[in-house]
Amino acid sequence: MSKIVDLRKRLNMNYTLVSNQTIKKTLYSLSSLYNIDDFVPDCIALYKKEKYLYGSTDYMTIGFFEYDDVINNINGLCNAVYYNDKALLKQYSKELENCHYFIMPDLSLSDDMEDWDVIHRHGIMRLTCAWLIISLHAHVIPLMTYNNEDSFKLMVTGFEDCEVVCFSTKGSILKPIKRQLLIKAIKYAVDNLPKLKRIIIYDVCKGNNHIETIFHYAIERGIAITVPDNTLKNCNSRKKVI
Repeated sequence: MSKIVDLRKRLNMNYTLVSNQTIKKTLYSLSSLYNIDDFVPDCIALYKKEKYLYGSTDYMTIGFFEYDDVINNINGLCNAVYYNDKALLKQYSKELENCHYFIMPDLSLSDDMEDWDVIHRHGIMRLTCAWLIISLHAHVIPLMTYNNEDSFKLMVTGFEDCEVVCFSTKGSILKPIKRQLLIKAIKYAVDNLPKLKRIIIYDVCKGNNHIETIFHYAIERGIAITVPDNTLKNCNSRKKVI
């Protein structure tokens, strides 16, 4: 009797166990996400560094705003989903079982990356979101992530039915070129996400005076802007200006 060959495993296509449960009518067959504006994060906790905050508020939301080697290392959540590592997925399911709200993983994108890598990282981020939704029944907010203006279309594709998205301002406020790119990305998202009602902002700066200026285009068009607490922002707010 011949042995049955698991081609999905042999061809390293275990990611299809998750991706085949998603809608992929998008650029490069990236998984689509859908959400409604039915909750507002009251605090953002970093995935690894701030586990002690899990469940501390009603709408505690987990953000992956850490270096890539935290979530996308060889034994990280992203790889566990991609390769369907059952032992690791069981571990992550246990670790996150009491977490109900997430922001899409933030894998770094830079202007010197090759196009195939940018597309691949977008795929990994979407795939991990799908796993969080399917396996943990979680609410996931898409993160608007980009590396240049040419990637704006990739940034929004598949999120056309979302009422809520997230932007991170970290690293983009004090550098004029990055600040202008962020403003352009916000405008593109507002113009190309027809159901958008709210933008969640991960911001670590002292105070919020810069938010109205940067998100002016969205505010003028009736988009609600929410800046949840996070520990780094609170820490910076307590610092004295010298």
